[in-house]
Amino acid sequence: MVAWAFSGFDAVRAYPWKVGGTDGHVWAHARVAGTWRSSRVSSRVSILQCSSKAPKSKLPSKAKNKSVPTSKSNKPAGVGALETWASRVGIQVEPSLKFSKSALSPSESGSSESVELGVYSVSDTVLRGASRPLIRVPAELTFSVTSVDSSNPLRRFVSNQYYRAAPWWLKLALQVLFERFGGYATDLQTYLDFLPSKFNTPLHWKKDTLANQSQYPPLEKAVTAQLQSYQSFYTGFQAAAQDGYADKVSFEHFVWAIEVVRSRAFSGDCEPASFKQRYRLVLFILFLSFGFVSLGLGSPEDALNGGAAAISSILAFDIIYPRVTRALDPAQALKRYALCPGVDLFNHNSRAVSDVTFEYFFDRFAACVSYNYNYAKGTEGGSRDRVSAGSEVFISYGPQSNDQLLQFFGFVEENNPNDTYVLAESFADFVLLFDDVIAEAFDVDAAARKQAYETCASLNLLNAGRVVVKRPFDPLTEAPQVGPSHAANMFVTLLDSASRPCLRAFIASLKGREVTLQTARQFTVASPELDADGTRLISMVCASELDRKPTSITQDLSTLAALERGTCDAEKALALRFRVEKKRVLSQIMSVELAQKGRK
Repeated sequence: MVAWAFSGFDAVRAYPWKVGGTDGHVWAHARVAGTWRSSRVSSRVSILQCSSKAPKSKLPSKAKNKSVPTSKSNKPAGVGALETWASRVGIQVEPSLKFSKSALSPSESGSSESVELGVYSVSDTVLRGASRPLIRVPAELTFSVTSVDSSNPLRRFVSNQYYRAAPWWLKLALQVLFERFGGYATDLQTYLDFLPSKFNTPLHWKKDTLANQSQYPPLEKAVTAQLQSYQSFYTGFQAAAQDGYADKVSFEHFVWAIEVVRSRAFSGDCEPASFKQRYRLVLFILFLSFGFVSLGLGSPEDALNGGAAAISSILAFDIIYPRVTRALDPAQALKRYALCPGVDLFNHNSRAVSDVTFEYFFDRFAACVSYNYNYAKGTEGGSRDRVSAGSEVFISYGPQSNDQLLQFFGFVEENNPNDTYVLAESFADFVLLFDDVIAEAFDVDAAARKQAYETCASLNLLNAGRVVVKRPFDPLTEAPQVGPSHAANMFVTLLDSASRPCLRAFIASLKGREVTLQTARQFTVASPELDADGTRLISMVCASELDRKPTSITQDLSTLAALERGTCDAEKALALRFRVEKKRVLSQIMSVELAQKGRK
């Protein structure tokens, strides 16, 4: 079996398949048909150029068509229709699992517009990982592309040039749009009817909410770039569309399909061919072996050895080659990206242990869960490998920060162990933004700080990328055990890998050490003295960043509570939850320095 991973941020996260959403015990909205979470992946891709006029710089309030692709008029009456469809088309689901919370209380079932979708256990379920997948989905029911695809399966829809130049997520979105508008004669309409019709991602927020309520400029910048990218791709689509689809597919439809893909697709190793595609070749080899013996050209042993060697080499090439390629050069690894009905119903929990695998010999995908964390109880809810009746089954989307979860999925995970905070867009910005903190931390004058800045500039260290800090430990499962002896390791934990050499060199220069092109290499490895200073500076910077916020965590939680007691503005509430979690990241990093001072 081939382990896969859900699409994440900046291309696709190649983690053992992790999927999910959240429940009421995290800063998120449960998946409700028609108002689900939003996109997953934010690949940095080149923009397709086109001479056509670009759409306006804001999402239109109304699409050209009167209804979005998923509408109330075509949705089935309830989630039972989805489960019936899944059974009919060959999706195998563990008997104790249902696709909605209403299955636990039939009296609460309603239309698909109000049903909370997810994967729920109606009786005790034992989790056995790969030995007992919870859901199996035939590959023929998925939308998929690979990194080696060169042909355009949508010639009636878009031009070959546009399709081939598109990133993987846009190719999948085009497939979804073509299916939605009746291009394929397949049995996927029921599944498409249950896809969300709206997304509460920042891409759709009011300008004030995005700019002010989140209190996090990196989110606004990322969403602005995301919108510009979608507009450019849509402009190219209008020029490349075939058979009148340019008039049928509005910008709203286009963005809807992209968000569906980015919030639900996953990735994994791609075999050159599936066993289903190879079996004809295997049969032909067996036929040749039989003919070899029948015509008296050799002994049965020779035929058996030759046939077995040929078949083994084919299967070994399909299974081993992608892994060898990935090990030698991850950038050149063969990848498959898939939108998989059924698997995409799982909601997310960072602490769940799960895999989505591709079963090569059966040509199908399988979702496996080994450990299910229960947010309501703060534990796994009983034993590690069991889901109690009435509980939701989660999988993990991989180590996604709340920046990624909010921007592409439309929810925020409380106490997310993978959360980060972007302090600056570049190291140069970091030095300028926190110049007062640097002066206080190292007690150096402006001239020394300027000299250190210029030294880093001469070594081309100022544009190394974003300066990002990470949680030093899981806030729910690990107690803080940080002391002076752990300072070097903590520095590596706190700061992103690209920024660490820059900060070490900068601190070394501040302390009067020689920093040249010849000595720059030493800053790529841990240095107890510099890393201890770096940890202290990062903690002070996070304290300063928190002080600069117009509101405190306590005030935000009070505002959020008041908002939820009244007529809840979902957009504003989500922004408040997001900024609370960002401040919690800063607070936790501050605690590293406090713990060190307490032990000195």
